Amino acid sequence: MTLYEMTEHTAALYELLCAEEIDEQTFNDTLEAIGTDEKINSYCIVIRQLKADTDACKAEKKRFDERIRCFDNAQKRMKEALENFMTAAGKDKAKTDKFTLYHTTSKTIKITDLNAVPDEYIKPRKEDDVMKSEIAKAIKDGEKVPGAEIIVTHPLAIR
Repeated sequence: MTLYEMTEHTAALYELLCAEEIDEQTFNDTLEAIGTDEKINSYCIVIRQLKADTDACKAEKKRFDERIRCFDNAQKRMKEALENFMTAAGKDKAKTDKFTLYHTTSKTIKITDLNAVPDEYIKPRKEDDVMKSEIAKAIKDGEKVPGAEIIVTHPLAIR
């Protein structure tokens, strides 16, 4: 018998008890026969296990997030060391039997003063979120956008 069926039976029994069509002893005996305690205990055990599984997954996710952060940081440090080596060696490009390294040009929008950025570049319903692509287009077209500038970088690409 499912919990739903038990709920229906229990409600019907309760109605009989309230209408005094069944005595309390018969009511209790009928509930015991349905196995309410066992069913409730089983459900509670499963609920507790699902909670424990959820907590374990959250802990594992946190552990993986930390490992990802460590791997990302190690990658950045190694790439910076490689860039520093190439700069010190006076090389803009390098080629090995497995990899080709070169500097690319990247342009990004840097918001220097969010309060100075005109409202037309602020996303509706998100007051701290700006439309960087629109700002980039405006600056490229020769307009000045207060509170924003284009930053040119030369990151190292590894192929």
